[in-house]
Amino acid sequence: MVNLGWCSFGESVANAIESLIPESVRGTFSAYEVTIRIGPHDVITDLAATAEYTMIQANWSLAIWGYGSPNDWIEARRKIWNLDIVREIRDDLQNRLDEVNVSVYWIV
Repeated sequence: MVNLGWCSFGESVANAIESLIPESVRGTFSAYEVTIRIGPHDVITDLAATAEYTMIQANWSLAIWGYGSPNDWIEARRKIWNLDIVREIRDDLQNRLDEVNVSVYWIV
């Protein structure tokens, strides 16, 4: 596992979330660190907009950890996953490793 923590990439992700996602959507959520985990491991995944969770086996994962909670969980998920900086790292890892399955969840 590579914890990028509060490095320039983690700071860039946090800044993008704060500046590009309206507060009305992101609420009090504030990104703190980015972790990339490579190698077989379990990941919690949610089932669309439901509160149901399941475990899946992943070969790699990208996690953006933070504090607080979004006002609109579904829209915040979509917007975070579609930020250019997140999409670029996701696409780069996908090209090097394998298929991407999206899982964005909140632990509150």
